[in-house]
Amino acid sequence: PSLYFLYLFPPLSLSSLSPFFLLSLFLLLSLLPPLFSFPSPLSPLSPSFAFLSGYFWQLGDPLQNSTWSATERRALSELPYHLAACGSWSDLGAVLGDLRFLQAKANVGLASTLLVDFCLEGFARTPSQERELSRLTDQQSFQEFRAFLARNMQVIGNVPALLTQQAANEPSESLVSKAARVSSEGGVVQWVNKLEKTHPCGMTLDALGQGVSCVAISGDGRLFVCGGLDCSVKVYLAATGKEVQSFVGHASAVSCCCFVGTSRLCTASQDGQMSLWDLTQGHRIAVLQGHQRRVSGVAAEESGKILVSVGWDTRMYVWNGVTGKQISMTSVTSCPISCVSFHPEGQRVVIGCWDSTLQVWDTFNKKRMRVMRGHSTSVRAAAYSRSGRHIASASLDGEVKLWAVRSGTAVGQFVGHSLPINQLCFTPDDAHLVTVANDWQVKVWSSHLGQPLLSYGVERDEAQVTSLAFDKDGMMAVGRHDGSLSLERHVDGISVMTLRPHEAAVTCVTFAGAGDMDMLVSGSEDATLKVFARSGSDQWRELVTLAAHEKGVLSVASSSKLIASTSHDFTAMLWSHRSVKMKTSDEIKPVRVLRAHTAPVTCCCFSPDGLELITGGRDMNLIVWNTGSGSILRHIATGHMDWINDCAYSDLAGHHFVVTCSNDFTLRVCDVVEGVEKVSMTGHTAAVNCVAYKSGCVVSGCADGSVKIWSQKGMEITTLRGHRKRVNAVGMLIPPGAFKKSSDEFEESWGDMVEDAESKAQNPLGVPGTFRLDLSKVVVASGSDDCRVQLWEPFKGNEVASLTGHSDRVIAVAASSTGQVISSSLDKSVKIWTPQVDQSSDALNVVPTCHRGDVTGLVVWPDHGISISSGRDGCVIVWNVQDAGVAGGQMTAMAVQHHSVCDCPITALCAMPADYQDGYLCFFAGDNSGVVHFWAWSKKLRCLSVHDQHVTDSISTGLPVTALAAHGNVLAVGVCNATVYFCDLKRKQTEPVGRVHQDWVTALCFSPSGCLVSLSASDRQLAVWTNSNFARKRDLSQKLMELAKGKMSDCAYHSFLDVAVMWREGRASKEKISSTLCGYKEMISLLKKGNSTKDEFKGCQLGVVSHKVHKNIRASELPWGLCVSVAGSTGETVFAGDSDGYLTVFPNLEQGSPPVFCEKVHEKAIKAISCCHDVVVTGCVDGTVKIWSWAEHAEAKEEKLVQVGQFFCGAPITSVCQSFSAPRQLQLVAGTSLGELFFLQSTLPEDE
Repeated sequence: PSLYFLYLFPPLSLSSLSPFFLLSLFLLLSLLPPLFSFPSPLSPLSPSFAFLSGYFWQLGDPLQNSTWSATERRALSELPYHLAACGSWSDLGAVLGDLRFLQAKANVGLASTLLVDFCLEGFARTPSQERELSRLTDQQSFQEFRAFLARNMQVIGNVPALLTQQAANEPSESLVSKAARVSSEGGVVQWVNKLEKTHPCGMTLDALGQGVSCVAISGDGRLFVCGGLDCSVKVYLAATGKEVQSFVGHASAVSCCCFVGTSRLCTASQDGQMSLWDLTQGHRIAVLQGHQRRVSGVAAEESGKILVSVGWDTRMYVWNGVTGKQISMTSVTSCPISCVSFHPEGQRVVIGCWDSTLQVWDTFNKKRMRVMRGHSTSVRAAAYSRSGRHIASASLDGEVKLWAVRSGTAVGQFVGHSLPINQLCFTPDDAHLVTVANDWQVKVWSSHLGQPLLSYGVERDEAQVTSLAFDKDGMMAVGRHDGSLSLERHVDGISVMTLRPHEAAVTCVTFAGAGDMDMLVSGSEDATLKVFARSGSDQWRELVTLAAHEKGVLSVASSSKLIASTSHDFTAMLWSHRSVKMKTSDEIKPVRVLRAHTAPVTCCCFSPDGLELITGGRDMNLIVWNTGSGSILRHIATGHMDWINDCAYSDLAGHHFVVTCSNDFTLRVCDVVEGVEKVSMTGHTAAVNCVAYKSGCVVSGCADGSVKIWSQKGMEITTLRGHRKRVNAVGMLIPPGAFKKSSDEFEESWGDMVEDAESKAQNPLGVPGTFRLDLSKVVVASGSDDCRVQLWEPFKGNEVASLTGHSDRVIAVAASSTGQVISSSLDKSVKIWTPQVDQSSDALNVVPTCHRGDVTGLVVWPDHGISISSGRDGCVIVWNVQDAGVAGGQMTAMAVQHHSVCDCPITALCAMPADYQDGYLCFFAGDNSGVVHFWAWSKKLRCLSVHDQHVTDSISTGLPVTALAAHGNVLAVGVCNATVYFCDLKRKQTEPVGRVHQDWVTALCFSPSGCLVSLSASDRQLAVWTNSNFARKRDLSQKLMELAKGKMSDCAYHSFLDVAVMWREGRASKEKISSTLCGYKEMISLLKKGNSTKDEFKGCQLGVVSHKVHKNIRASELPWGLCVSVAGSTGETVFAGDSDGYLTVFPNLEQGSPPVFCEKVHEKAIKAISCCHDVVVTGCVDGTVKIWSWAEHAEAKEEKLVQVGQFFCGAPITSVCQSFSAPRQLQLVAGTSLGELFFLQSTLPEDE
């Protein structure tokens, strides 16, 4: 470093100088500024800071090679401060960007101070110094290292040795990761499927007492406040996480808080007391008393003049936000109130109640404005959107609804959390909704409804989508600009048939039913219509060509008897289904030619009964025709000021409404009978090109690439954005199962029936009848000039990000104007997130890489590069693990298929050997209904399928499956009533073999010799089931080996020995071992007499934890057994983990030897164990995975288990599985309770 003392005393080793000399030199340098001019005018003591920084640098890095090999705690602690104090910014940047320095500082117990070194406020006192400091803080390395430490402080603080490993697992192109790869000395556990973009968690604050129960962010996003279960209130800087204020005054846990204006803060506690604090002066302004029970919600309007509180005492109080004086009190309901939120414009609030209702109140007039019903359980959270147009609410059952404020009706729902939601909020820009729940997750949703299902396109020129239509079975016909017509499945977008019937663009397409014949009609710019008839399930043949128009066809429609078409030639034509079907002549003529328009006729549609046809054109006229006579019934005054582009008739019987769209950016709903406009829909910002209208719902496509969903009353429900260019066609699919009887009291909630009664009285355009539409099943499709087709579920919430990292229930959340989201959890941490949202169309078709809920099983076939995971969502994910068999190769993992196996949670998973059946990798999955499914992955077809239904038919226990294990042709099934079933896969027979446990079986594991180990949850017993067939094989093989040793040559004997071992373990057939005994009649005779193929199992029990280890603990107080694994290469040693974090090791499985090792290796329960060779991997509910080396021949028993690696997953571990791609090259998969999968790789140290 370019420091003063190096220029003055270059040859001196300052660490060898006496303290007296150093003190004298320090005082001398302090007097130099009056005599000499130094380049850094920071302060008179700048030379002193420079000297001390050089001195500490020498102590910390004595070799001067940036290894920081010294352990001088003070030197590493004070060096950054003195570098900043003397203004040596370049040297400071080099130190803070040196991963070895950070690791050295963490190793001496200073991990908690690492972030303090990056807080440089106050060190620059002149404009020039501020500019230099700004250049340092703007450097990419400075920002990346600071963000890295903020994200990982929780891990580094607990285990400082993991700092370099955490850095190595940052995105590969980051400076932090590159530095880690340079400084790493091996032993790092690599996260293979890591995020290759910045982690959304920017900072974690932990060690916050008993936990944080509520959070709030100031309007400018600069501060946030946390209310604690320990009654404390603390204010932090959002940028750095530094605590700036702390308030004490509550006698009970703080339940809620909010900022009141810019300078005040309101907090409330569970004892009903509220406090108003002054943030500027740091004192309490007033104590607000009134509530008799817990205060459950507080909210302030934007200016901070009015404050509203609600509580479990059923009351709502309005307070003066400046003085804290009570303005009014209202008893709003007869049940407790859970939450409150202010309308952005003030005065109105929405409250959520325990009676499952939402109520909107005018706080000024003390008047209830509206009651919204629809939830079936207590409302836990509610929030107004920033625009004030929507309200989001969450109930106790985990349901989130989105309500239209103007109408008070639910317009959509958000489904994604697996447990009750605790709080929600909109981001200030209204772009997203954030929810937190008891499932430990923070989810970010698009504030607009509409969940993308699929996006696909055709990579060829002139493939713009110009038209589309759905048939009754969900098949989709798509017409394109190049004249092609394809039949595609809406589920996956796969084209089942592609035609090119036209020479010009296909402008319109529709499905038509003609009695027993299904037809498809397309119109084109080549002035023809093509009619196709279904000739098979997915096959169509061309039936006839209709060529009567003089110019290009613009639209086509069908009724039960007629086909209508319109054209550029100003006409509309009617064609008979019968003449088309019978094809009575080569040239079929229309039954009616309708002439009245004075411009091209752009659209047409039939009434539901087919007696009326409506046409619209570029002359802005909308005409109603009688289809029987061809006469004009009436003209409809639409009010459009430009071309009418499309029209659609209501499909509901008794509804005489038609919707039109125009180049004037509007849609109109008109009454066909009265001939007048009823509703005008405005909101599009460009020409509206297409419209669909079904079951009272309107879908419109715009030239700006957007698709809007409307109610027929004119209320905009949501906007779907996915296209980059003009939308030319939209369609709506309502499956038959989407309708349910609203009169069925078991299918309709009380809130639904009330809403029905209100809608019949207030909604003249409401849907009549006895059926209610399940909006969650509606599918909308759109086609665009970007050559893509998008499919949506428009009434479902779109999850755009899932933020995982908390290790307990997430209680509170708040969003700032700077884009940050702050969440608090019962894990005593607060996390600051910057969500990264990917809503591109390419992201829609990616195979999901995580489960919704716990990962319940993992299997791996390392030689084939395939791994499979199962989850409580009833699905399995197939992973392609590349380079798994290459020594030293970099492991990569990619999800290749996501498949739903059953409708209930999968609770157990086990794999069969890779050679169990040629061409397939087979596995069993047990579910919560007691059924075991037999599935296989085809090596050739690269897909999953049900493998042998006859086998699975015999395996149905009727009770939830808790564990599975397989060996040879035997499958062991553990269920919740403590019974173990054995299934003979060859005979396809299943029978219970015993009930040695007192409670459900938590784990099953076969040893290589065929013995089964079972573990129970509550009786703390480990049972060993001996295999009688294997025992006979073992004894017989031993006799054969003894005979062979004296009769065979050395070469033949060694060959026989290998086969005998394989036969004993079930890896070789009787015929194979017989072939090695040719000529030895005595041995062949012995083999025939002693061999048996029937497996019989007999159980005996071993204590999970020996009384010799816990001398003073009674049996009833021993930890519960949770997981077990067997290592065959170490003499069939059993490893068992329990709920207290103890790992117990039993040697000599069949002999029932007492445990040789029992120590606490984790702080919390061990949920998963995997053994392979001499390596043991344990997974804990605290989110840690530990890798151990088991030294079988160590002299000292306490040194047998040596930790060689550790990885922090951030959520409880539920499953682990390991394999080796090469000696000492460990590959590991870990699953968590959040559904995440971590593929890990590590090079283990060589045995000493």
